[in-house]
Amino acid sequence: MSKPAAEVFACLMTIMLSGMMIYEASMLPPGSFDPLGSGSVPLVTSYILIFLALAVLIRGVVARRNEEGDGYVGQRETASGLTMVRVGGFVSLTVLYVALSNLKVLHFLPMSIGFLFAALLLLNGVCRRSVLVSGVVSILIPAALFFCFTKFFTVDLPGAF
Repeated sequence: MSKPAAEVFACLMTIMLSGMMIYEASMLPPGSFDPLGSGSVPLVTSYILIFLALAVLIRGVVARRNEEGDGYVGQRETASGLTMVRVGGFVSLTVLYVALSNLKVLHFLPMSIGFLFAALLLLNGVCRRSVLVSGVVSILIPAALFFCFTKFFTVDLPGAF
């Protein structure tokens, strides 16, 4: 499968899953403590995902047309075995993260920092710059999410104190 075709497939799957999230979030009962309502975060996140997926989808369709046309200059990219191992590792890591979150085995912060760091290294490869950027990003994003969810949305995260 070529890279543009994979992007189109991934975007269509993202749009489908976001549509399911919108349907489920719209059926949530109104929140009593949250001024925005209990389904506001999933709804906004789903709409943002759909918008971004459509942008990538349009780019993928244009790239696929260029690939099939006479004017395509460049190498056709195909998924290598290493790419498939990385994708499989990422999916496994995500399932493990969700399972640990559901079971509330660890505190949200170290679990999220570890997951994000491992996922970024898995997807980007290991080099000095990648380790540095992954380390900074994997600390800042979970810390910001923890603050927003516990202080602004008053959501109890796993292990939150």
